[in-house]
Amino acid sequence: MQDLLWLLLPVAAASGWWWARHSTGTFTPRRRPDHSDYFKGLNYLLDDKPDQALEVFVRVAEMERDTVEAHLTLGNLFRRRGEVDRAIHIHYNLTQRQNLAPAQRQRAILELAEDYMKAGLFDRAEALYHNIIRQSEQTEHTASALHRLMQLYEQEKDWEQAIKHCDLLEQMTGQVRKIASAHYCCELAEIALGKGDKENAIKCLQESLKRDSNCARANLLLGRIAIEQSDYAAAIQALHAVAQQKPDFLS
Repeated sequence: MQDLLWLLLPVAAASGWWWARHSTGTFTPRRRPDHSDYFKGLNYLLDDKPDQALEVFVRVAEMERDTVEAHLTLGNLFRRRGEVDRAIHIHYNLTQRQNLAPAQRQRAILELAEDYMKAGLFDRAEALYHNIIRQSEQTEHTASALHRLMQLYEQEKDWEQAIKHCDLLEQMTGQVRKIASAHYCCELAEIALGKGDKENAIKCLQESLKRDSNCARANLLLGRIAIEQSDYAAAIQALHAVAQQKPDFLS
């Protein structure tokens, strides 16, 4: 309950801006606003009644379509409360507006993708993330979309796509992600081993160590393969590396 109260504060602030804007007569509204709604919402917040306050601020946001931030925040609130259909409705309507700034549109698309993720509609979320990435201007939202795609492919165990988007994210942000990509390579090696393809598994593990020379998991798997192939010198070398990197792996 307290979390919802804190989350409603940005909505209250945006609604206050909307009320002040109309009160000063700087804008001609399409529909005459009822200023009492804003104060009613604040009173609900003060009375520790966030559910009632949320409904009031929804009405206020619907009366003024220009309050983009309020709509984004309301959609996020509904998603956090598990009301994904309402979140999708709000964020989808935002993406259809013609007067949004590019950054606002990207943010709305990103939030809609998060709604779809929450609803388990991964294909739709994936398409929206790619929509953001394809746009020529790279922003913080582009990096967020890449990161979420990487997580999505990890969740779906699509390791090749996870590696690809991990590399793209590293190129864009400059943040080293060698540990994650090295483990993705190990996952591919595990799949190859499950199919009896030791040659491909070794290639994947070598790629893993190329990305992260301290990847104990890769060395452990290489040691296992070497033992199965009776290459005990290679096995000792690999397991010695594991002992240096992660001693608990051998305990």
